[in-house]
Parts: sequence; structure tokens; C-alpha cells
Amino acid sequence: ERLVENFILPTTEVGDTVLDPYMGSGTTAIVAMKHGRRFFGIEKDPEYFELCCRRIRELEESIEET
Repeated sequence: ERLVENFILPTTEVGDTVLDPYMGSGTTAIVAMKHGRRFFGIEKDPEYFELCCRRIRELEESIEET
């Protein structure tokens, strides 16, 4: 995640939208959410899409618990 932060944080502000056309496991989405950015992602591989959705749900649940 640290590497992705190095790209997202200096080039966006809180509330901005980050586009990831090749989401893979969703690291960009996770970093965006953790730092108050919105995101739009595209993933054609169903397995990676499910993995990304699971990671996003887990992050949302952990945020709700705090």
C-alpha cells in the first residue's frame, strides 16, 4: 500500500476521485478510501473483482466499528 500512497497522496486531495482501470486486488481503492478519496475502478477478471470487493467490504466494516 505504501507504494500506491506515494502516487495518490501527492497528486490528489481529500474528496478527489481516483480512477483505476485495472483494479486487480484493489490496493488503489483501499488506499483511496483510507485517505478520504473516492475511487472508480474497473476489473474484468471475476476472481480479482471478488477479491477487491471483499477487501473493500472488510475496510468498510472496520471503519464502521470505530
